[in-house]
Amino acid sequence: MSFRLAALAGLLLACGASAPESHRSGAYTLPDARAELAPSSDPAAPTTADGYVERALRSSPAARAALARWEAAHARVRTQRRWPRPTLGYAYLARPLHTRAGPLRQRVSFAWPLPRFAELSARTRSAEAEVLAASHRFAATALTVRAEVASAYWQLWAARERGRILALQGELLQTAAEVLRARVATGGATLASLQQVELRRTRLLDAAEASRTHEGHFRARLALVVELDTVSVGDLPPEILRPAEDVAALQAAAARRPEVAQELARAIAFREEAAASAARRRPTASFQLEWSEVGPSVVPGAQNDGEDALALGVMVALPLDVGAERAAGEAAEAEAEAAEHSGAQAERSARLEVLAALADVTNSGRRARLHETSLEPQAAAAYESATGRLATEGDVTLTLWALRELLEVRLAHVDALAEHAIAWARLERAVGRPVAATEARGEPATPEPAGPGTSVGAPADGSVR
Repeated sequence: MSFRLAALAGLLLACGASAPESHRSGAYTLPDARAELAPSSDPAAPTTADGYVERALRSSPAARAALARWEAAHARVRTQRRWPRPTLGYAYLARPLHTRAGPLRQRVSFAWPLPRFAELSARTRSAEAEVLAASHRFAATALTVRAEVASAYWQLWAARERGRILALQGELLQTAAEVLRARVATGGATLASLQQVELRRTRLLDAAEASRTHEGHFRARLALVVELDTVSVGDLPPEILRPAEDVAALQAAAARRPEVAQELARAIAFREEAAASAARRRPTASFQLEWSEVGPSVVPGAQNDGEDALALGVMVALPLDVGAERAAGEAAEAEAEAAEHSGAQAERSARLEVLAALADVTNSGRRARLHETSLEPQAAAAYESATGRLATEGDVTLTLWALRELLEVRLAHVDALAEHAIAWARLERAVGRPVAATEARGEPATPEPAGPGTSVGAPADGSVR
């Protein structure tokens, strides 16, 4: 166990000593954390997920609390290095004590307890380990804030895009209804067909209204998370990414994520507290110096007439509370063991979270690529063919079926993109640092012809931008 703790101590000290690009790597130094939470002079609301993360960190009560605890732990290190205070005493003898040399009238004393150097070293190392634990606690809080903001941001983006798609579908049904009215007037279509289209359009308008309600909810949620009155999201969709690292590397990184490192640092702190308790079970010495002022002797010619007295001495404090200190050491050892087990559980949970998040990233990315490169172009082509038959033959059933497929495919594409971005944020939260990625978006499909089937703000390949 001692060898493992020594290895963990070296790992934690290495993590605490290196902090280039700390806000990107997941490891922070105290100046980095202060700068990260410094108030911004830019009043404009951001339009990207990363911009909202920076704003959320500045306004997050949890992040500020973690920084304050870090500041307190950092300041507490110096308090563990102080030596015992010396004492200075003065006594005036109201009734002088007569000696052969003369009356003893006043006394000045000085005493300085010698420190237990082993205890000072152990307490200092314990405080330094608490600083490391506080730094990892802040890093964990920052990762949590990042994941929360990413979830709120991309849910708002998806709700807005769903509203746009539903509104577009309503416009397409409006166009189909106008075509059918013309054919009903000439006897080329039945009134029942027109009523089916109108019913479908009414249901789409209701779904669009519900989508606007959800968009308002997600907008309020994002505004609350970042503490802004108004928020907006950009038009660019999330990138479809693939981790550049294998599962073993991601799980190895998760085994060192801030929550795990925090518990291991706490274990080191408790072990040092146990060592300090062991040092307090040893006797301590105090150096003493005493000067006594002696007046002139009443006996003429007395030896040492009027000479002041100077005494040097050493006192030893006996540790009569050895049992209490031993109990304190046992309690610290138990706390250290509990922190180690908590770290092991956090490591196991991190590995499981990586597996779950990686599966979500893979599935959502696959679905997004499938919709972008295959399903959406096929659904758009089917709708164009059905629209041609509607104009020539008045086949409203095929048109409604094709339009429903196009709607479902486009909504599923938006949902897959949002789920992919949120799953990626969960993956980085599970790993404990940003994950190296490669672009996984598929090759562009055949461009979709411009016309009623093209969505608002969508590129020619049918993906929602």
